[in-house]
Amino acid sequence: MSAENPAVPLSSIADGDDIYDALTGSGSTGSGVKVTRKTALGLSAVWRGVNLIAGDVGRHSFRVYRYDGAGLTPDPAHQAALVMRRPNEYMTPFTFRQTIQAHALLSGNGYAYILRDDAARPYELLPLDPDSTWPVRVGGQLWYVSQVSDSPLKGKRRGPKSMVKIPASDMLHVKGLGFDGLVGYPVLKVLRETLGAAVAARDYGARYFVNDASPGVVLEVPAAMKDTAINNLRNTWSEMQQGFKKAHRPAILRDGVKLVPFSKATARDAQMLESRAFDAREVANVLGVPPHKVGDPSRTAYNSLESENQGYHEDTLGRWFVAWEQECDSKLLTELEKMRESHCCRFDPRPLSGVPLAQQASFFSTMFNIGALNQDEIRAFINLNPLPNGQGKVYRVPVNLAPAAAPAATQPDPQPAPSEVMP
Repeated sequence: MSAENPAVPLSSIADGDDIYDALTGSGSTGSGVKVTRKTALGLSAVWRGVNLIAGDVGRHSFRVYRYDGAGLTPDPAHQAALVMRRPNEYMTPFTFRQTIQAHALLSGNGYAYILRDDAARPYELLPLDPDSTWPVRVGGQLWYVSQVSDSPLKGKRRGPKSMVKIPASDMLHVKGLGFDGLVGYPVLKVLRETLGAAVAARDYGARYFVNDASPGVVLEVPAAMKDTAINNLRNTWSEMQQGFKKAHRPAILRDGVKLVPFSKATARDAQMLESRAFDAREVANVLGVPPHKVGDPSRTAYNSLESENQGYHEDTLGRWFVAWEQECDSKLLTELEKMRESHCCRFDPRPLSGVPLAQQASFFSTMFNIGALNQDEIRAFINLNPLPNGQGKVYRVPVNLAPAAAPAATQPDPQPAPSEVMP
């Protein structure tokens, strides 16, 4: 294998199921459902979970900071900050991060090609298809290979499925859990049995109502009736009775046909409702979100919801924030900045976002009274302008608090002189 003619050997495919899928083009599950990105997103819980995480990653402010000796200061003029504010000519920062994050959630990997100017500074980020992009090692060096229709690499059009090579330094790669650290597991393939069962339950529910929840009756025909007449009878009956809007219409039977009652199963008998609720919890486990965020109402107590929301911010979003920050530090900063640790890329999660106003007021009051925040900093949190004439820049502490005075040293009792001692 070479970078000029890259290929993926069969030995690099994750497991035998992937080899079978690659050779046969199938991806069916035990439930008989083929799981693809489209069918998975057709599940309301998957759509909600992916949309939630990707949207939260997209909506949080992402900045480049420099160390000024006392802390972090935003550096809006940095080239990495400029490219993150305008990734490309057809995407806003929110859309770009949401798209890459959705790729990482469903495919395990989100890729964006970094275009650089003559000074090697990034000026554009172009998302790539995660299903047509993968890393390869050539002579100990890491490259990325992508199949593209219109390649921006050299400013000219290529064939419908041209294969291009990209240096690892020019590929922004946000990855999920993986085996070798180079690529994340394909989520839809690893968990296709779980998702396939959920899709099958949803499709069963749809057919349940199309057929008026069950056959309902059996038509008993005379033994001498011809097959053509039987097919015509079946089609006529289906057109007249199939579907919940056509149910309970009167029927007229001829030629000795008899209507035989058939026991009808209910949705609860088939455990359809319980299965759908369980599938929502399964999807929540796959995506790492609290079940109530994807439609499972089993845990609705306020205290538990508050804890789960906090856990979502810390465990789910926090993990993806770190993946983005470290990848952008590695690919968008210069080698000198990385060596000196003079700059870093960070999300501004705004931990008070969504917190009740009473709790925010208590937090700000405490931070103000201990001198940790001034009035302008508090006003900035709630998108208010600074106070005029610099009045809000003063840090204040209560005047009734002072350092405790050190206790005075006690002197030993003086010893009497010898002449004062009585014989």
